[in-house]
Amino acid sequence: MNLRIKSQISSIDSLFNTGANIKDEEIQAHFARYLCIKASGLLENYIKSQIGDYVDACSSQPTAKYVRNKMKTFTNVDCDKLVTFLESFSSDWTTAFLARMNDELKSSLNSLISNRNNIAHGNTDSITFNKIKQYYDDTKKVIDILDQVIKK
Repeated sequence: MNLRIKSQISSIDSLFNTGANIKDEEIQAHFARYLCIKASGLLENYIKSQIGDYVDACSSQPTAKYVRNKMKTFTNVDCDKLVTFLESFSSDWTTAFLARMNDELKSSLNSLISNRNNIAHGNTDSITFNKIKQYYDDTKKVIDILDQVIKK
């Protein structure tokens, strides 16, 4: 995992510490929505960074440039979209990823993205500070799994 992603995780961890000290439940709920957006962005940034590093190390410059450009539109990464994406690189990655994932991690990832989309589009969401904290913690576990799976 590169320094930029570690820094982003540290920043979001700090925001969660701040949010835990908010006493007003309505303000904390709004803060949780912000954290939902940050957490979903973390996963997207991680994947783009990790795959970018991978193609830089294993591909020609034109191929790496192509993949990096195509990944700019890779958003809303739920579990199914992530599995399809991994499969486009390696069935071994997909198999290893799915072997390490459990139902809770899949559900958290899907709920994070679903709530992110609801928030972004002004729809009703079901996010609470405690739920987003769990989704975020699970997202970090997914990132750890991906770190083990995506090999150069």
